[in-house]
Amino acid sequence: MSEPTLDQIIYARDQCAEMIALYGEKLLPIFERLENEIKVRKKKKKYYKTIVCFKDGEVTGIGFLLKNEKTKDKFFKYATSIDSIEQVTGIDFYQKMNDDLEAKIEANKEISEFIKPIN
Repeated sequence: MSEPTLDQIIYARDQCAEMIALYGEKLLPIFERLENEIKVRKKKKKYYKTIVCFKDGEVTGIGFLLKNEKTKDKFFKYATSIDSIEQVTGIDFYQKMNDDLEAKIEANKEISEFIKPIN
């Protein structure tokens, strides 16, 4: 199951507020947890995802780095190298891989190179 979106959490908080109005403060702890989650999510400036694909002896990787804001841009516009995401986050994602393989996977920032082994 995937993590709920910010909009889903806001909707749940609003529904919970209505339930508190009807049934009393028993649901207040849930409301407060939802309210706190909304505050935490709104503080995040960026979100990231790294993907590695192994197929037919080929391996490739790609990263995506998005600002925490609505956009109508296509997802692929935010493609970047895993190396650049490591610089932003301070996380060494694939440190247990062979160094040459890790370097190859983490350097790619072109979506066309990432999807070649998949096709």
